Amino acid sequence: MSKIKIAYQGCRGTYSEEAILEIGKKIGVDFVPLETFSFLGLFEDIKKNGLGLVPIENSNAGTVAPCVDLLRENNFEIIGEYFFSVNHTLLVNKGVKFSDIKKVYSHPQALAQCSVFLHKNKLEVVNFGDTAGSAKHISENNLKDIAVIGSKRLADIYNLKIIKKKFQNSDNNVTRFLLVKKKNKKFSFENKLKKIKGKFKTSVIFETRNIPGGLYKTLGGFVTNGVNLTKIESRPSGHKNFDYFFFLEFEGHLDDKNVQNAMEELRFFSREVKVYSSYKNI
Repeated sequence: MSKIKIAYQGCRGTYSEEAILEIGKKIGVDFVPLETFSFLGLFEDIKKNGLGLVPIENSNAGTVAPCVDLLRENNFEIIGEYFFSVNHTLLVNKGVKFSDIKKVYSHPQALAQCSVFLHKNKLEVVNFGDTAGSAKHISENNLKDIAVIGSKRLADIYNLKIIKKKFQNSDNNVTRFLLVKKKNKKFSFENKLKKIKGKFKTSVIFETRNIPGGLYKTLGGFVTNGVNLTKIESRPSGHKNFDYFFFLEFEGHLDDKNVQNAMEELRFFSREVKVYSSYKNI
């Protein structure tokens, strides 16, 4: 089985890497995860090697806004989505007690997902590039008053101790990832993804024309054609102050007649539309 390089944001032990390993096992692909240390680096690596796993939203902390913005800036395709169950652990260097902890490092999403626990225990939070990177940092520097939030794998990888498990705000804590590839790049495992049972989903990004009721009119075609919308998110366009683009997802395939009709109306009332293809849940 040939090895396929796939980029993710973070370093060894982060949830993104763990999700990649789960996906590879599920579809029988030998992925080689490639570390990148920012979302910008992740998207640059997708351009270079052709494939990456992108976190797009969490069931509690919401949309990963930088990834939506970077999707808009790049001409990529989405070929699958994956729901990854997140169970956070609190890790420290060996010999450290809970009462020693003054600060907690982790990725902003992880900190947001554990905000109730952190507030209750009056712990200062510090944003870090990723969960695994924060674990690596406190381990290499033998920090005694700092804990990190991350996966249980980090204890073995960075010689840390777990002092608390499953303390996130909700027991139902799921991160949704998108499997993203460079446009027109071909991978042999894509045929396996197409054979997965289930409904297709389609993702698009658009900007409405500057007319009264522009957003209402762009979405009207989905209602009249019976297309179920599953997500809509607004983000600053960057063109002028308080001007926005929209990240839209809906059930159905681009080849479906009702989807084509809805997309025709969307394009008519939009000044820009980017389509990121149709895909299934892995």
